[in-house]
Amino acid sequence: VAGVIGSLQSIAAIKLLSGNESALADELLSMDLWSNRIHSTPLVDAKRADCPTCGLRRFEFLSDTISRAVQLCGRQSVQIRGSSKMQISDGDLAARLDRFGTVVRSPYFVRCDLRDEKPLSLTVFRDGRTIVHGTNDPARAKAIHAKYVGA
Repeated sequence: VAGVIGSLQSIAAIKLLSGNESALADELLSMDLWSNRIHSTPLVDAKRADCPTCGLRRFEFLSDTISRAVQLCGRQSVQIRGSSKMQISDGDLAARLDRFGTVVRSPYFVRCDLRDEKPLSLTVFRDGRTIVHGTNDPARAKAIHAKYVGA
């Protein structure tokens, strides 16, 4: 399977790099290699003109300029991906959070069990991600993140 997918991706890349974009198939390819079945679904009518990505070709989620919160299924947690432009050292963050609860620091993250926000806790990773444990509400998680970590 990996060889077939790799071959298809390679030829698509060659088409793009050689300026032959019109030779690319505008379809979704589904393969069941065990039973030798290949099915293609045309995507020509699947694109909406008002879609930020497909129609307007804006790729905001690929940049670090926006913050977003995503509920982690079954975890009673929300992950917040802040801007990587936020510069704060883990030592400074640990010192700041120490006023608000019990802090555990590792080479990879700073974790704080918030005293006044029970049962909430924060795990802030070096790459700028924060997981707010104890809520499924993205708006509340973003407010907690802003209050203790910063926007």
